[in-house]
Amino acid sequence: MKMLSYFLLFTCCIEAGLKAQQLDPAPPIKVIENYTIELTRPWRSGLLKVETLYSRISVEAHDIDFVDIEIHDLQGSNEKYNSLDPNRWKNQELPFSFSENENDVILSEHAESETGLLLLIKVPEKFSVKLKSTVEDVFVLDLKGQIEANTKVGNISLNRIYGSVVANSVLGNIDVYYKEVTPRYPHAVSTLKGDLKLVLPANSSANVFIGCNNGKVKSEYPTKTSGKSDQNERIKVINMGMGEASIGLRTYFGNVNVYKS
Repeated sequence: MKMLSYFLLFTCCIEAGLKAQQLDPAPPIKVIENYTIELTRPWRSGLLKVETLYSRISVEAHDIDFVDIEIHDLQGSNEKYNSLDPNRWKNQELPFSFSENENDVILSEHAESETGLLLLIKVPEKFSVKLKSTVEDVFVLDLKGQIEANTKVGNISLNRIYGSVVANSVLGNIDVYYKEVTPRYPHAVSTLKGDLKLVLPANSSANVFIGCNNGKVKSEYPTKTSGKSDQNERIKVINMGMGEASIGLRTYFGNVNVYKS
């Protein structure tokens, strides 16, 4: 009996650790440049649009009335970036352009090869974002506005969010941690070959529809199976509260995990 208790305790600790584990944008090594973008209408909602080929994107919401952009060098942060020349940007112009118009902030990258850069961007809490990185990861933290995030190879991690979510990746994993689920807006998360992780508050009012072709579905909330599509897709449904919000999850070759926050 004592051995069984130890085993159950160990299992619970492992599961708690897996639920708490989050994708990390990597520790910044050094700041190369910093930009502050003043807004036309401070303290109003706005939109940040970022599109990159090779740079990692991390957006954090703060109690501010401007947009702050720090460009960090990831050289030396892990094996992927260790081979990069630490002085490669010393005498070169950084491959980014910025613009602001009526609280719409646009950041574009025009690099032709691996940059090894992290864009650490701070925005007002009520901002919405449209983020795209072709080969790198995308991170969002504490945002109350609407989120669109897209990658082909990278992962997507959305943590402590309140607004709507549309997130897509081809090869990457997607983690979504809701602080609160907002109804009346789209919530759709999909990846071709990656895994999906969804964390929801127990008091959420939402219906969650899970499409999973070849992987496994694990949920801390009760699920029911609604049928199969022509592609042998298993569709599971989680009904929570009044079902005011609709959340769609889809992966073709990955697994889906749904947790209580």
